[in-house]
Amino acid sequence: MAKGLCMTIYNNLEELNLLFRVIRVFLEPEKLEQKTLYAVELVLEELIVNTITYAYDDDLRHEIHIIIELEEDNDITLTIEDDGKPFNPLTVKHPDDSQPAQERIEEVGLGINVVRHLRSLMEYKRVNDKNILKIWLT
Repeated sequence: MAKGLCMTIYNNLEELNLLFRVIRVFLEPEKLEQKTLYAVELVLEELIVNTITYAYDDDLRHEIHIIIELEEDNDITLTIEDDGKPFNPLTVKHPDDSQPAQERIEEVGLGINVVRHLRSLMEYKRVNDKNILKIWLT
C-alpha cells in the first residue's frame, strides 16, 4: 500500500524550510537510502524555487501543491501543481555540454537538466489554468 503526503505552500522562498522539515518527518521512518532523500529534496528545491521565482507576474499570494507518494518498493512519485504561467519543463532545451561549466552558469535550463538526470520519468500537463508536473524517482 502506498503512503502519501499532500502539502500546500505559498510562493515565498521562506516556505521551503517548512516543506523540507515536513518531508523529512514523512520520509525518515521509511529508512530510504540517503541518495534517495537527497534526490527528493534536490528535485523539489529546483522546481519550486523556479516556480516561485519565474511563474508569477504579480505580487499576490499563490498556492503551490506538492504530493509525495511512496510505494512499497520505495519508488517515489512527486507531483507539483501551481497556477503560474504555463511552463512545460519537458520543452526546455538540453544545455550545451560542449562548453565548460563556468561558461554555462547563466544558461537557462541547467536546473531542469539536473532534474532530468535524477528522475526515471517526468510528465507535464496544463489543466484548468494549472501546471501539473509529475516526476517518478526510482
